[in-house]
Amino acid sequence: PEIFRKLEREHFRRSNEQSDETEQALLDCDLLILDDLGTEFFTSFIASTLYHILNARLNAQKPIIVNTNLGIKELEGRYDHRVTSRIIGSFEPKRFVGGDVRQIKKFGLTGDANA
Repeated sequence: PEIFRKLEREHFRRSNEQSDETEQALLDCDLLILDDLGTEFFTSFIASTLYHILNARLNAQKPIIVNTNLGIKELEGRYDHRVTSRIIGSFEPKRFVGGDVRQIKKFGLTGDANA
């Protein structure tokens, strides 16, 4: 969510000097990791920006890791077809299962958050 807020602030800055510094860094970095995709407040600006970043990096064959708690149906319900098509069609899903690390650390649980 933070990166999208920063992109939005830069995009809608009132000064005459528009800066795309953050966007360019996202497009140029060696590896982009989008953590917790789906937790951001969703707007048409975010949808457009996410599509642009995904599409540009995929076209440039630059690596991206997307982490989300959303399933395919939830992704399709949240994002438009252009975004979900790229996520579903261009990434290899890896499912991570196990206890909640934060709860394990806090309560000394042994991997089963329900214990």
